[in-house]
Amino acid sequence: MQTASAPGPCQDVILGACERAGFRPRVAVDADDYPTSQGLVAAGVGVALVPGLALGAVHPAVVVRPIREHRPVRHIHAIVRDAGSLHPTVRTFLDALLDAARTHRDPYAAGVPPLTAARP
Repeated sequence: MQTASAPGPCQDVILGACERAGFRPRVAVDADDYPTSQGLVAAGVGVALVPGLALGAVHPAVVVRPIREHRPVRHIHAIVRDAGSLHPTVRTFLDALLDAARTHRDPYAAGVPPLTAARP
């Protein structure tokens, strides 16, 4: 199972990471959002790759585990029409994004245990 109904950069990152790990996934279901992916995993349909930033809420029947090798990496960009004439609200939003990017730390990069585990 993977998130992305159409081929694109996220799917390319996931498939590339799988290929570097030595396999090509068998995709049974595509999901367009992370909560749906978690629901499908909880229902036993398969596994899903989900970015850490999408784990604000974790389904209680889902176990989250880090990918230890060949981790997919994605880059997020903010694109604006003309940086010289930005509306103050847009400038504030971009500043907030930059602050968040500077302070975000990937807990799995340091080998921290999983965020959550299913209850037995």
